[in-house]
Order: sequence, then C-alpha cells, then structure tokens
Amino acid sequence: MAVELGVKRLYVYDDSALVINQLNKEWDTTHEKMDLYCKQIWRLESNFYGIEYIHVVRDRNQAADALSKIGSSRTQIPQGVFVQDIHTPSIGTDLVDKPPNETLLVGDASPSASGHD
Repeated sequence: MAVELGVKRLYVYDDSALVINQLNKEWDTTHEKMDLYCKQIWRLESNFYGIEYIHVVRDRNQAADALSKIGSSRTQIPQGVFVQDIHTPSIGTDLVDKPPNETLLVGDASPSASGHD
C-alpha cells in the first residue's frame, strides 16, 4: 500500500521484537515461511529512499491498540487511516498450505520419541 501511495520514507512499527530484529537482519529467520515473508519485504525496500523497522513495546503502542480496537469493533475507519483487505498470502500458497516436510525434522527418530509405537 505504501508503494501504491508513493511513500518514499517509511517507518514500520511493530510490537514483535522477533519480527523487527529479523527484518533488520539482526536475527536469522528460523522458519521457512518467515524467511519468505522477510525476503518479500526486502524486495520492496528498493521502492523507498529509506525504511526503518522499529520495535515498540506492546504496552506503549497506543496507535496499534487503537487500530486493533477499530478492526475488532467494525466501527467506521477514521479519515487518514488506510486499509487494504488482503485475502491471499503474499508468499506462495504452495508453501502456506503444504504440510511439514518430515525430512526437515530434527531430533530422535525412534518410535518412542516420536510417539509412534
């Protein structure tokens, strides 16, 4: 949506330290789906002169709290708040709906450890 609006400087605020640190490339992604989402976002970075990912402690995130209340109450969207309904994942749906690949599992493969006797 920011690209479509022609935004050139973008500040992204989130209350998830995990997400923000992964987007800032300070932490590695450990899940294939999250890796794909991060790569998708990083591809969009070239559309901006600058982009910052900022962690906001949940207790101090009044803007997100206000937006979540609007979304959950179905009240009228205030002027200046942009909404985009997303009906499909922005990463490949083959990965989203795919069951876990057993070859990626790590641990003891003995029947007693996996719960299969």
